[in-house]
Amino acid sequence: MRGCMPLPRWVGLCRSAHTRVGRSRPCSGWLAGATSHQTHSSSSALEQSPGASDQLLQAGLHVVGTPIGNLQDLSPRALHVLRSVERILCEDTRHTAHLCSYFDVRTPLESLHEHNESAKCAKIVRELLTGIPLALVSDAGLPAVSDPGGRLIAAAVEAGIPIIPVPGPSALLTAAVASGFDTSRMLFVGFLPAKQQARCKELEQIQGLPATVVAFVSPHALRAVLSDMCAVLGPDRRAMLGREMTKLHEQFLRGSLRELEQLHDPAQGARAPRGEYTLVLAPPEVGGAGGSEQGLTDEDVRSALAVAMRAGHTRSSAAASVSQSLRVPKKRSYRLSLEVGDSQPGQGGGQA
Repeated sequence: MRGCMPLPRWVGLCRSAHTRVGRSRPCSGWLAGATSHQTHSSSSALEQSPGASDQLLQAGLHVVGTPIGNLQDLSPRALHVLRSVERILCEDTRHTAHLCSYFDVRTPLESLHEHNESAKCAKIVRELLTGIPLALVSDAGLPAVSDPGGRLIAAAVEAGIPIIPVPGPSALLTAAVASGFDTSRMLFVGFLPAKQQARCKELEQIQGLPATVVAFVSPHALRAVLSDMCAVLGPDRRAMLGREMTKLHEQFLRGSLRELEQLHDPAQGARAPRGEYTLVLAPPEVGGAGGSEQGLTDEDVRSALAVAMRAGHTRSSAAASVSQSLRVPKKRSYRLSLEVGDSQPGQGGGQA
């Protein structure tokens, strides 16, 4: 997940509280011995941990999971890889430098982000073909999951270069298991489209899918996304929003889509959202693809119709779409559509 926040204050306090002998020592537990620079042949706790060895690293591209907030979630194996490769390819060198400084990793860094990945792929693949090990990381979580790295991995696979995944923290899975929803069947949709029309069309495709759905939501798009979900999926669909996960102020907000939308309504005194969110949608209730007519007011239906018409639907197609998604009679949906003003094509289709 992008946008990892600054380190919690307690992390800095933990480091400064330890005696310094050359370099700071780690807090406790598995971190013992992990922040001082080690050779492959050392007998530290890190080198004795599963996955670490005293041998040179396998040649290839090591795709490494990094913490999504709490630095103690970096695995001993990931730390061993970051220290042992020739170079670390990272989304933001400043961010990764902070992580490396904390763990005393001295491996050179090279930027690889969405704006230069395509241009750098060929050069990096040529280097990998010479037999050197490189690491690929994102700012938080696993590379290529709504983050840069996918093009390089695909190019390396095409060239026959070994891909060595080093599993680690994941905002997607962290939120899914915390939601309490059925995770036996899940769909991850990443960041929904910024344009309302495209976003609503994508929501229409998943409205009846019998699976838990996970999405990443940027703070500036949160209210628009919740509003469109209420309209397309039904306001009573259960959902959960996760923010600041694994951090000091970790928060999980649970309720219906309508309740979560109201919780972030500035008209009701809500503050502007901050930081990225991971949104988890429960599967549709048995017997309904989206909402249910029970409990839906005329205002709920009119709101859904307005969203559909702003997204480019004609009055009749909006009525049909809302009738299906909210499980209301077609006659009621069309009657209420007559109370919604005409929308010009493209209205409401700007960025959320």
